[in-house]
Amino acid sequence: MGWRAILLTTFALPLYVFAEQLPIRSYTIANGLPADHIDCIVPDSRGFIWFCTPEGLTRFDGYRMVNFGPPEGLPDRGIRAFRETRAGLYVVATDRGLSMFPSSGSRGFVNYRQGAGPFNRAIQVLAESRAGTIWCGSGEWLLKTLGTGTLQPLTWSVPWKGAWITDIREDTGGELWVATSAGLYAIAKDGAVKRIISGLPHLKVNALLLDSRGRLWAANQDVLALMRNREAGGQFGVERLYTHNEGLPHADLLALAEAPDGAIWIGTDKGISVLPANGEPPFRNLTRAQGLTDTVILALAVDKSGNIWAGTQGSGVMRISSSGFVMFGEQDGLETDQVFSVFEDRHGHVMALTNRKTKGRALNVFDPVNLQFHTVVPKVAGKKNGWGYHQLVLQARTGEWWAASRVGLCRFAPMPVEDLANRQPTCYAPETGVHAVFDDSRGGIWAAAQSHRGDRLLRWDPWRNPPG
Repeated sequence: MGWRAILLTTFALPLYVFAEQLPIRSYTIANGLPADHIDCIVPDSRGFIWFCTPEGLTRFDGYRMVNFGPPEGLPDRGIRAFRETRAGLYVVATDRGLSMFPSSGSRGFVNYRQGAGPFNRAIQVLAESRAGTIWCGSGEWLLKTLGTGTLQPLTWSVPWKGAWITDIREDTGGELWVATSAGLYAIAKDGAVKRIISGLPHLKVNALLLDSRGRLWAANQDVLALMRNREAGGQFGVERLYTHNEGLPHADLLALAEAPDGAIWIGTDKGISVLPANGEPPFRNLTRAQGLTDTVILALAVDKSGNIWAGTQGSGVMRISSSGFVMFGEQDGLETDQVFSVFEDRHGHVMALTNRKTKGRALNVFDPVNLQFHTVVPKVAGKKNGWGYHQLVLQARTGEWWAASRVGLCRFAPMPVEDLANRQPTCYAPETGVHAVFDDSRGGIWAAAQSHRGDRLLRWDPWRNPPG
């Protein structure tokens, strides 16, 4: 039998440029996650993928999920953030403090303290500076860790009542950027704090991203902002804004990640939006129509193989494969998802042979401009098909079309593929049922057939029977 739907490779183009079904693998509590709500995703240097959930921390090796919580030494099961440090430590932010343990696994969790006592406040955000400092966001407070396993006393807080820190990043100049629900702040190396007001249309900044080119991006509610640091222009500020006018949906932007090709992926409460690597719109917007299991995307990450991982509000984790394969189905114009063969005609048109919704077979011709298929049902052969599944239709080098049918081997004169639905073919050996056709290097047409006299092999010699 044929594949369900059709996979095509796209080595020349990033996988997200198409409007079809993406190659998505979903992981939920059925696969071992402790919860289907995912707050963070972190690939580590050893190839593990870590997931933060309200019910515990999960380590995934590609096959098995291992969960960690209070029984393993964490102070709380609510996990907000996770980091692997340059020193080889794992740092875990929970609803009741901060824990660490070595990536070697030689000992268990060690909970951070503050002064002489435990630190049991919720920590929502983690970041590491180039110098190895771990910065933490705890409500409105910014803290940093000391090498002794303690947290330095509260260093700075958002000067707005009820505000909280949403993300932290250090830029290429060593300046610390702090995203909050009440604005974006830049903290210079000398400790001076600058609130970025000009250029940002909203107060709340949900996420920050420092890309591979050293550019800082901010998710400012429903606007994507490319920021400018003091090295770039002498002043902190906004370099460029991207809005719904460039194709972003009217949605809350919640997470940011950079794909291996340099494209910026944005998790929103209406799916995923992708800004091409050149930074020029339009955006590509991915929703349930492209196979997303949830449209509220809380976390994004990229693993060593270039796969995109997306954490959702209530449907677990999605892995969007970077293997170069994308999936097309009935939503993209295929007559059905039962695909038996894929081939190309003499003019370079790609087509797939499928079952029809009613009896028979259909040719599905791919439109590379609209990224959709349209259906052609060849006369006679489309409705009076044999039992075969592969190599049922071909176009010979002479331009003629040949099709297998239960009333023999059908021959169409040279014509565009769309005309096969309206032109009557000539069918040879009508007493046989043909279930496969093949053209050899000399232009001969071969057909595998059956009749009441048994199996038969038919051959058409073009030098004896020239087109005409």
